[in-house]
Amino acid sequence: YELGLFRNVVKDVNEAISLDSKCLRAHLWKAKALFSLGKRADAILAVRAGLDATGGWGDVVLLQELKHIES
Repeated sequence: YELGLFRNVVKDVNEAISLDSKCLRAHLWKAKALFSLGKRADAILAVRAGLDATGGWGDVVLLQELKHIES
C-alpha cells in the first residue's frame, strides 16, 4: 500500500515540476519518494535536478537531503 502512495507522490510532483520547475518542495518530495521506493540513484538525480532548477536557491535544504540519501 505504501509503495503505491510513493508512486503517486512521484507522479504528482512530476506534474508540479512540469508546471514550475523551480518548485523546491516538489524536488524534495520527489527525492524522498524515490528513496522510499528503493530508487536511491534516481533520488540523487532528483536532488541534483532540483539544485540545477532552483539555481542554488534553497541549496542548503537540497544539499542536506542529498547528503542523507547518499549516506
